[in-house]
Amino acid sequence: MSLSKSCLRCANYLSCNDKRKSASFRCERFKNYKAADSLIDLFSLKLVPDEKDLKGKPKGVELEREKEIEEFAADEVDLDEDNKKSLFVYEAMRKARDPLTNTIQDVSIDLSDLKLAANFYEFCKETVGSKVKMPFARQLWIAYRFFGEYCPRCSDPEYNDITAIEVDAEPEEVLEHVTLLRHGQCPSCGATKSKLVLNEEINDYNEIVMVLGQRSGKSTIASMKSAYHVHRLLKIPRLASICDGIQDFTPVQGTFVGLTFARAMKNLYTPFSEIILRSEWYDQYHQALKHYGNVLGKELYRQSTQFLRYNHLNLEFYPMGPLKRTLRGDTRCIASIDELGHFPFDVNKTDSDDDEDDERERANADEVHISLSNSLATIRVEVWNLYKKGINHVPQGLMLNMSSPSSWKDKICRLFKESQTTGQTTMLGLRMPTWDINPMYQRDSPFIQNMYRRNPIKADRDFGANPPSLSSSIYSKGMVQSLFSGFQHHTVAPQYHDSVIPGEEKRIFGKLVTKRERANWPPSILALDAGHVNNSFALALMYVAGEGLVVPSVMEVMPIGGRKIDFPKIMEQVIYPLIEQCNVHFVVADRWNSILLLQKITEKHPDVMSQQYTLKPKDFKTFDSDFVHTGNLVLPSLELPIERIEVVQNYRKELNGSPASHLYLQFLTVREIQGIITKGDGFTDDLYRTVVLGASRVRDKKISEHISKFQPKDRKELDFSDKIIVSGRSGFDFDHATGQIIVR
Repeated sequence: MSLSKSCLRCANYLSCNDKRKSASFRCERFKNYKAADSLIDLFSLKLVPDEKDLKGKPKGVELEREKEIEEFAADEVDLDEDNKKSLFVYEAMRKARDPLTNTIQDVSIDLSDLKLAANFYEFCKETVGSKVKMPFARQLWIAYRFFGEYCPRCSDPEYNDITAIEVDAEPEEVLEHVTLLRHGQCPSCGATKSKLVLNEEINDYNEIVMVLGQRSGKSTIASMKSAYHVHRLLKIPRLASICDGIQDFTPVQGTFVGLTFARAMKNLYTPFSEIILRSEWYDQYHQALKHYGNVLGKELYRQSTQFLRYNHLNLEFYPMGPLKRTLRGDTRCIASIDELGHFPFDVNKTDSDDDEDDERERANADEVHISLSNSLATIRVEVWNLYKKGINHVPQGLMLNMSSPSSWKDKICRLFKESQTTGQTTMLGLRMPTWDINPMYQRDSPFIQNMYRRNPIKADRDFGANPPSLSSSIYSKGMVQSLFSGFQHHTVAPQYHDSVIPGEEKRIFGKLVTKRERANWPPSILALDAGHVNNSFALALMYVAGEGLVVPSVMEVMPIGGRKIDFPKIMEQVIYPLIEQCNVHFVVADRWNSILLLQKITEKHPDVMSQQYTLKPKDFKTFDSDFVHTGNLVLPSLELPIERIEVVQNYRKELNGSPASHLYLQFLTVREIQGIITKGDGFTDDLYRTVVLGASRVRDKKISEHISKFQPKDRKELDFSDKIIVSGRSGFDFDHATGQIIVR
């Protein structure tokens, strides 16, 4: 039989699974095609799907199909001059067909001689070349697990745990215990990745969360993964020809995002670009593209310091800052985010805030992550459908998140917790200290020890990947709830000054509102924490009753909407009225920027003593022992239900105008680290510190002697000097209606 009448001239040839097909065979389904005079003519070749009814689970693509075709061509066939064109067509068809995706390559650009790495290890070991160093052993473990390039049937189950690999092991030692897939197929048992995924023997990860200590090489390994991912994309046909949901004109993008554009460039894109520039394989690939570009008269690729574009595949890669508007809507094949744990995560906006404010968009880690995740959805869906067809080698839509942590509430730690939930099969999460990844650093090395000596909390967070706990271990909920049994006598109604003069800053202040009138006030103390830009201006009014402390009013003015606190207005409309109405004769402030306020108060009210005082660790301990743990503290009742307060995510929006509820939340979230009391992650402690500040001064003999001179003349309502409150939670009751302390 001549070639002109054989399988090689059949339009069904590439998609046919009949084992009999060869250069000397023709079946009943033979369908002739128009002869091609050149490679370009093959663009018009339309493949007819295989009519064979395949039952059961789909089989993987036979990766040795090239060898099979060569065997067909080697059959005993006598070629004459008329068959030379047919042989040319056979050779063109062989080169055009991509055996990994069973589709047609762009035959006008022949890149078949450039070898595709069988897996990530081979890419690092052989493909990129000697100028790029191999990853550490545990970095290799992370990569082959993430890419799903191992056979669970043929690998040692012990190595499902990364700690089974010694941190200082050579990468080659891993291969003694783990069988890596080659082009998506196990070389030992023949299992394909698609089968392993569909049978749920391995997870099909499309996102990785690496909570790793600083200097662990997380940015480097992320760049290696990105370069490998692009390498695989360059060796398959244009994604639009494989994926039904991608238009031929749709650019498919890879984006590297950092806290700023400069950081994205420095920490992610530049290492990625350098790997490509130093790689022997990429150098050959780019030289080939230049050659074919000259032949075809068009630019096939361009690489600069800020982007990499492959025009023939409609792929482009670039760094970006975290602006959610510019990250939305694109179709992506990979997205990488550097130091996600250090993106501000407590961006608290009110309904009046402008959603188009670029700075706020930069600060929202959740919005950046959501925008990038959504842009990867198209390819993720396509790849899953390709698994069902037995195609293993179209790269997933990957998201790479890496960071040292800043707190348990930051985005990277929240993602890590999500990755650990039962049933999670698409997100690989790891949290490891520097010395468990990078063998160059040990826990007892001088550098690490010195960092721990300087600041153990910061060092444990940065290098130990162990952020401080989110919730407070200082106070129990039941104890705190029992303290809020009083009545809120005052509140502050916020007022705004938005100037129409260009460049003049917007300001916020308030006006005192009396919720509960009293005929006589005991000599009282007013404590201030004068925030200005980011922190609230907090106030706490209090007085002593025997051994107890009553706080009838807590107030705050939050600097929202980009406004700053207007100190003069706060003085005129809040502080002076409180002093005059509530028998205040001592004012204390924590911040150095309050000194001018205190001086103004003394000038206007000479009988008011003032003091600037910085809280010390012993003040918090005294506050707890004298007032909190004994129950000798009365705080205003809560404006909101406890169950609502405890799930607050945005305190600026949800607790604005509810200062007692905000104080309750601060009691639950402040924490102690190495004897230092500090605010909870993503929260604040202004009101809490203000109450502690006032309480720290009530025992001062000079202050108590001063304010005792101003006892109210009518003492029938409440005797503040003679009654002694018994220590202990059962020592007294508080009358909500009259504000009286009642001894039991």
